[in-house]
Amino acid sequence: MRNERWVNRFLFAWNDTLFFDPLDVHYIPRDDHFLAGLDERTRARFVRSGIWWSHRHDPDLPAQGWKIHVSAHHRNVREVAATVIGYLTERGDDFKIALDLNIFEMLNSKGMARGSGGKLVTVYPRDEERFRSCLADLARLLEGAEGPYVLSDLRYRDSKALYFRYGQFLDTHGVDVLGRRVPHVTGPDGTPVPDDRRVGQAHPGGWRGPSPTGSPPTSRPARPATVTRPARPAKRTPTAPTTGCSAGGSG
Repeated sequence: MRNERWVNRFLFAWNDTLFFDPLDVHYIPRDDHFLAGLDERTRARFVRSGIWWSHRHDPDLPAQGWKIHVSAHHRNVREVAATVIGYLTERGDDFKIALDLNIFEMLNSKGMARGSGGKLVTVYPRDEERFRSCLADLARLLEGAEGPYVLSDLRYRDSKALYFRYGQFLDTHGVDVLGRRVPHVTGPDGTPVPDDRRVGQAHPGGWRGPSPTGSPPTSRPARPATVTRPARPAKRTPTAPTTGCSAGGSG
């Protein structure tokens, strides 16, 4: 119960900073945060970035590409976090992970935006080959793990913990008419388009690219084949029964 109250306080502070210090700046992670079990050398490779631990060391990382999201359930979140951190740090890929269990619970609460909810880890593979191999390896390592569906993404095969989408890697953004920062990616024609993270927008700006299975991904399931129903028999107009009397007969 106490943990649930803290989640609610997190959400209130996150959305109303007029009376509260910003959560992503002033929140102090729990002692048992997701990096607590790492050795000092590995832990030193991470820096805090808002509500995330960031592992970003690739100088050649492109500004955008196919990214991977890992989700988890509260029953297995520590095992999933340890497995993913161990694999990605050894492999050298750039990624970020939620600070601790409190932040994880907040990201999975019903108060989060649908395009942001459910994400424990975000991976930034530098190219499509590493994207495919990373997904395949994580699917093997996380076999049987389950987490919430990341609604802004496509699910990887039959995995219940791995999702992917095309989007921003680096902090590229524009400004709208109200002065708010709007993240964007460069479309196939070279023009900037919003990095839309709403439901069903797994490839914003019309981006199509190789999927893990080798064919272009689609954010919508294929329509079922049209079933032709047999034609109904023509409707017959009922006629009055014959009584044996002429139309002009007396009653």
